[in-house]
Amino acid sequence: TSNLTIDATVNPDFGQVEDDPAFVNLTAFEQFLNERRPFFVEGADILRFGGQRFFYSRRIGRPPQGSANSRGGFVDQPQNATILGAAKLSGRTGGGWSIGLLEAATAREFATVDSAGVRFHDEVEPFTNYLVARGKRDFTGGSNQIGFIATAVNRSVDDTRLAFLRTSAYTGGIDFGHRFSHNRYNLTGSFGFSRIS
Repeated sequence: TSNLTIDATVNPDFGQVEDDPAFVNLTAFEQFLNERRPFFVEGADILRFGGQRFFYSRRIGRPPQGSANSRGGFVDQPQNATILGAAKLSGRTGGGWSIGLLEAATAREFATVDSAGVRFHDEVEPFTNYLVARGKRDFTGGSNQIGFIATAVNRSVDDTRLAFLRTSAYTGGIDFGHRFSHNRYNLTGSFGFSRIS
């Protein structure tokens, strides 16, 4: 319908996107950068959940997390995981629900090792599937809101060198908001859970 939009992309090339500023991360924590890829920026507001980050789109197509065994030779490692395809549904239903759904898949990536004229191919990133579902609804003229989110990441970890990666991660949550006393006060909250294996 005119209230819902579906976007889809197959093997996208985000070469026109502005580069990130250079940085050196000396901590054990991930560096969070702004999303600049048009496919993930448009309509991303609906995928936000309360004050917590249940979904970080920059992980889709991230640099491979594994490393190749150089065998004393030269290693040619891919810069990013190839996004095989992605689809996004966003908009508002006739019943008043704002919805967002994102599905993406990235390819299995291999590094090429050239050692003494012999070539090897080491897997550095497994096939990965990402899913995000978000719904939110306003009641009583926007004074009350309730919403939910669910995310899933599934990896096909077949190579023992990639056994350090999690094979799956799931999160879910409910958030709510209530304005009262003629909109002078606002009460918001959220509940969430995660499961990693």
